[in-house]
Amino acid sequence: MENENFWSTCEQIARYKLRSLFIPDKFMAQTEPHHHHEKPRRLRDRIVGLRSRIKWPGWSFIILGILTWIPDWKSRLDFWIDIAHSSGNGLIAMGATIIASPFLSPTLIAIGLGYLALVGEPRRGVQRHPWWPYVGWIAFGFCATAIFVTTVVGYVQLSIQRQVGLQIDILQKQALGSPIFWHLPEYNKTLLGAELNKIEEKDRFAISAKCVHSSASSETYLEDLGGVFVAHGWKLVGNCVFANVRADLLGVYISISKEWKGAKTEELPPNVRKLGELLYGAGIPIKLAMDEMPKDDFFLVVGYGPDPGDTPPPTP
Repeated sequence: MENENFWSTCEQIARYKLRSLFIPDKFMAQTEPHHHHEKPRRLRDRIVGLRSRIKWPGWSFIILGILTWIPDWKSRLDFWIDIAHSSGNGLIAMGATIIASPFLSPTLIAIGLGYLALVGEPRRGVQRHPWWPYVGWIAFGFCATAIFVTTVVGYVQLSIQRQVGLQIDILQKQALGSPIFWHLPEYNKTLLGAELNKIEEKDRFAISAKCVHSSASSETYLEDLGGVFVAHGWKLVGNCVFANVRADLLGVYISISKEWKGAKTEELPPNVRKLGELLYGAGIPIKLAMDEMPKDDFFLVVGYGPDPGDTPPPTP
């Protein structure tokens, strides 16, 4: 009985094999469309799966990377981060250095894309660990918090420097004529450094400066200005001995040739306009003066003290 069952099974297998060798083309044509629908269905399932909650950490990384890559937003973020880097220390300075890196945005986007591609919950095959979404959210929260905290630190540092700078400016104006020297406040130094960093190295130019001879206040203020320019890769050459600056001059000036008398602001030499924009952006009151000199020359002139009538330009 067992032998008969064995031979019967063998016969059925042989018939099946022979039948498969002679399948009509018409039958094959009817069965092929079934296979063609498999890939579109899988692709559609994957696209729909990108909207699932488990993919949200990946999309969050991509959005954060794009936001920190938008030129307008990036320039504002870099401004506060640069202040945090110059004013902070330890972890804040190190974090500001990392966040200011040009590779931050591409790295965030790459992490997001990698998460979308590798992390999911397939119905079969390789199963991902259920903790991956939590790891993704923790990593995203760490990155977003680091950027937020560094930006806030930069804002707070600038606000503190601004208030201190205003008090110092008031004190210096009230103490005019006393032995208190005229200094460039830290607040204005920070803003000036940020403005100088915006200019590409190829577009930078040398600046000639003058101050009042034998005036400690004038020399101190010019030294503070020059220190900021040099620290940020600029060249400023000062001359106080043979400058021939009036001893009663107050405030900061850009001195140009008298040949520019009557000219509009946009008609002045590009470097003159750029220097004015840098100082204005740093909150330093600046005025224009004219003197006998070649038409293309200009000087940054520092008086013996601040002008009580000067109103600082608006600053961030």
